Amino acid sequence: MAKNSTVKRIVNKLKSRLWFSIYYNIYQKSKLNKNMVFLESRNGSDMAGNILYIARELSTNPDYKHFKLYVPAKPYMAENVKNLLQKYGIKKVKFIREESLKYYKFLSKSKYLVNDTSFPRRFIKKDGQIILNTWHGTPLKNMGRDVKNEVYNMGNVMRNLIFSDYLVFPNEYMKEKMVSAYMLKNLCKATILNEGYPRNSVFFNTERRAELRKQFEVDNKEIIVYMPTWRGQVNKYDQEGVIDDTTHFLEEMDSRLKDNQLMYVKYHPLMKLEFEDNAYKHIKAFPAGYEYYEILNMADTLITDYSSVFYDFANSRKKIILYTYDKEEYFQNRGIYVSLDEFPFPQAATVDELIEAINTPKDYDDSEFIKKYCTYDSPDAVKRICQRVFLGKSVTNEEKLIPNGKENVLIFAGNLAKNGITTALLSVLDNIDLSKNNYYLSFRERLLKEDPSRTEVIPDEVGVIPISSEITFDFKTDYAHKNYLKKGKEKNKYKKIMAEAYSREIKKHFYNIKFKHVIHYGGYENTILGMLTQFDSIKTVFVHNDMLQEIETRNNQNIHLLKWAYNVCDHVLPVSIDIAEPTYQISGRKDNIMVMNNFHNHDAVVLKGDMPIEFQKDTEIFCPHPNGVNHILNSPGMKFITIGRFSPEKGHFRLIDAFEEFHKSYPDSSLIIIGGLGVLYNKTIEHARQTNCWDSIVLIKSMQNPMPILKRCDLFIISSFYEGLPMVLHEADSLGIPSFSTDIHGPGGYFREFGGYLVEDSTEGILQGMYDFADGKIKPMNIDYIKRNAGIRKKLEEIL
Repeated sequence: MAKNSTVKRIVNKLKSRLWFSIYYNIYQKSKLNKNMVFLESRNGSDMAGNILYIARELSTNPDYKHFKLYVPAKPYMAENVKNLLQKYGIKKVKFIREESLKYYKFLSKSKYLVNDTSFPRRFIKKDGQIILNTWHGTPLKNMGRDVKNEVYNMGNVMRNLIFSDYLVFPNEYMKEKMVSAYMLKNLCKATILNEGYPRNSVFFNTERRAELRKQFEVDNKEIIVYMPTWRGQVNKYDQEGVIDDTTHFLEEMDSRLKDNQLMYVKYHPLMKLEFEDNAYKHIKAFPAGYEYYEILNMADTLITDYSSVFYDFANSRKKIILYTYDKEEYFQNRGIYVSLDEFPFPQAATVDELIEAINTPKDYDDSEFIKKYCTYDSPDAVKRICQRVFLGKSVTNEEKLIPNGKENVLIFAGNLAKNGITTALLSVLDNIDLSKNNYYLSFRERLLKEDPSRTEVIPDEVGVIPISSEITFDFKTDYAHKNYLKKGKEKNKYKKIMAEAYSREIKKHFYNIKFKHVIHYGGYENTILGMLTQFDSIKTVFVHNDMLQEIETRNNQNIHLLKWAYNVCDHVLPVSIDIAEPTYQISGRKDNIMVMNNFHNHDAVVLKGDMPIEFQKDTEIFCPHPNGVNHILNSPGMKFITIGRFSPEKGHFRLIDAFEEFHKSYPDSSLIIIGGLGVLYNKTIEHARQTNCWDSIVLIKSMQNPMPILKRCDLFIISSFYEGLPMVLHEADSLGIPSFSTDIHGPGGYFREFGGYLVEDSTEGILQGMYDFADGKIKPMNIDYIKRNAGIRKKLEEIL
C-alpha cells in the first residue's frame, strides 16, 4: 500500500513538472496578439451575464470586427455554450476546454482578458495584458476579509482584482464593499468604471420583454420567477433531502397559484433538480438556450431569498418578494452587509405568506433602493465599457482608487500556528505604530487549510495577502534546484534559474504591488526565503533559532538557501545574542546582522492568565488521573511545566527522565508539558507511560491560551538542547513563575543578562534544577518589560 502511494506521488510530481514545463514555455515564448479577446464566465461553467453581453457587443458591433474571441468552457457545458452563442448571433468565437493546454496557450497570447470571477491560481499575468473584471453581482453576503473562516483562501480572488486593469462597479455601495473586503485601496491600480452591469441592460428593453412573452405565449399571464440562492457546500450537501423539500414546496405552490399565474424556477446547477414541462400546471423550469436575465425580464414578480439577483431586477421596477423561510438557519454561519429588514421588499416565511404577497399588488416605494443600488445601470452601459476598454475612448464615468500615501510593508507570517513565533509576531504588531505604514501579512493558504481560524489573531488594522498556490518547477528549474540547493553547486546559471523562478512567484502573487519593505518574520519556509531574495524592496529576515542546530537535528532548513537569503537581505535579525554567531557562520557577513529581541506584552499575558482554562476542538490531552487536569492543578504538590512544540530539540524525554527521578523524593509533584505542532506527541506519551510516575504527568497538544495553566504552576522549565529565545520564558516571568533553563544558546545569554537560573545542559542538570527549586534557590526574574520594550521598539522602528 505504501509502495503504491509512493509511486503515485512520484507520477503526480512528474506530471506536474511536465505540465508546468509546457505551460511556462508557452507563457515565456508566446507573444501577445492585440486582436485576441479571452472571455471567461464563472470559471468556464457558464456563458451568461456580463460576459455574454460583452461578447455579443464585440461580435455584432463593426467597431470590433478585427477581434477574435476565445471562450473557455468545461466539457459538460461546451454544447450549451455553443448553442447559446449561436442563438445570440455571437460569431468569430473559438471554443477551448477549460484548463487545457490550449486554454493556457490562448490565456497567454490574448491581449485582452475578461472575467466575472477569477482566473486559475497558477495563472500569471503578462506585461501588456489588459484585464477587465466585471465581478458577478452586488454583494449582500460578506466577502473576502469579512468572512472570518475564509480569510485564509481569499488570495486568488484578491490577486485577480489587484492585477485587473478595469473593475466595473454598478453602484457606490458595491465599490465600497469590494474595495474594503479585498483591501484594494493601497494595492490596486485599476481604473474603476462606475458603469452599469452589461447584463442589466435587458431590464430597459421593453420590446424584448414583449417579444419573449409573445413567443412563449404568456402575454396574458402573470409571470413569477423564483431564483433562490445556493444553500449547500459542494462537499457538504444533503442533495436527496433538499430535493425532497423542494419538490414538496413546488407541489404546494402549484396547488395554490391561480390559472393566470405561471412561475418559472431557476435553481443552482449543483442542485441537479430536473422536471418535465408538464410536471406542474403552474410551474415551469427556465427555458433552455436563453440567457437567464432575458427570462427574468419577462417577470411581473421576482421571488428570491438571499441572492443578489434582486439588486439587478430592481431596475425593472417590478415587484420583489423575499422568501426567507430559513433566515435564522441560513445566517447562523454567514454574515451580511445589510439587514434584509432595511430593504423595502415584503418578506414571507411560509407558503401562506408567500401566496398572499404574490397576490398583493406592489405597495412599497423602492425609489431610494434603486437610487442606491442601481445607480449606474443603463441600457447602453455595455457599449461604453467596450469603447473604453477595447478602443480606449474616454466615454465612461471612471476614477482611480486614491491610496493613503503611506508605504506598503509586507510581512511573511509563517503558518500562524499556536507557537512562540506567532506570539512574538503578534507582540511586534501590538508594539509598533501601525498607522505609520500599510502593513500586510502574507501566508501560504495550504498551511492554514486545516485550521482557518488561525487568521482570527491578525489585528483588524493589518491587511492580509494570502498566497493561493504553491510554487511549481519546470524540469529546468527542478534541475537547478537540485544542484544548487541540495548539492550546493554555486554555479551562476543555477542561481539565475532559481532567481527567475522566485521572481515569477512574486509576479504571480503580488504582480505590480510596490512594497517599501518586505519582512520574512518566521525565518523558515524555503519558498518564502527564495522569494525574499528577489523582492525589489528593503529586505529583512528574522532568525528565531540556531539554524545550524536545526539542520543537524531536524534537517528542516537548507544551508545554501539560508546563506543566499542572509547575504542579500539588508537586515538579518537574530532574536537573541546567542544565535547571532551561528547566523554569521551561515552567511559569512556581519554588517547586516543585528540582534532584535522579541517584544513582550506583559499586560496581555497577565489578562490571559486570569482567564478560565479552555480547550479547543483540536486539543488533545494525555492525563491518566481520572479527575483530569484540574485535579492535578489543585493538588498540593509542586507543579512543573514546560511549553513548546513536541519536537526533538525541546528535550522533553530527558525532562521526563529527570522528573521521574525527582518524583521519588517528592511523590506528590506533577509535570505538565504543553505543545503545539511537532511530530513527537504520541512518542512522548509512550515515553511518559514507561515511567513509574506516569500518572503524575500531563501532556496537552494544541491549546490557544495555556497561560491559565502556567499561572497555576510553580516552576517553568526550559529543557531544550538548543533554542532561539522562547516567548514563554517572558510569559512565565510576567505571571510571577520562577524558571530555569539548560545553559544553551538563546536562553543562556538572556538568563545571564537578567539574573536567571541556568543549569547544566543534561538530564542531571535538569534534575539538579528541580532540587534547587525545592530548596528555594530559584526566584522569578521580575524583568522591567516597559523599559525593555521601549528599547526594542526604537531599534525596530529605525529599520522600518
